[in-house]
Amino acid sequence: MSGPSFAERIGEYLGKPFRRGGRGPEDYDCYGFVHSFGRGMGWEIPEAQGDYTIDTWQDLYDRDPVAAEEIMIAALTGAGDPVESARIVAGDILVLRHPSGGRYPAVYAGGGLVAASFLGAGVRTIRFDRRDIVLARRFR
Repeated sequence: MSGPSFAERIGEYLGKPFRRGGRGPEDYDCYGFVHSFGRGMGWEIPEAQGDYTIDTWQDLYDRDPVAAEEIMIAALTGAGDPVESARIVAGDILVLRHPSGGRYPAVYAGGGLVAASFLGAGVRTIRFDRRDIVLARRFR
C-alpha cells in the first residue's frame, strides 16, 4: 500500500464518537466505522446483505441483535479473502466476540490491537484475544 500506513489511517478515526447509524465523517456506529475505513482504502466493503442495507441494518439490530450480527457476518463472509486467525495482519477486517456475548466488527491495527467503534466510547483501539475472532477477511 502506498500512502499512509494502516495505523495512520486508523489514527484519523480515533476519538470520533459512537452514534447509532453513524457513517461518518463526524461519528460512527460499529459497522459504519469498518465500512468507512475500508471504503477509504478503496476496498469493496458490503453495503447490503439480503433485504438489509447499511442504512436499514440498525433497525434490525434494535429489534433482534443476534439476527443483525448474523447478517453482518454473512455480508463480510461474501467479501474479501478468508484469513486464518493466526495469520492476520494490520488492516484485516475482523468480527470478534464481545465479552457481553455479542459480536462486533473491527479493523486489526497490529500489535495485538483492534480499532472499533463502541457505544459510550467511540472509535478506539483495544487489546483482544485471537480466540475471540469469529471471522477474519483481507481486502486489498
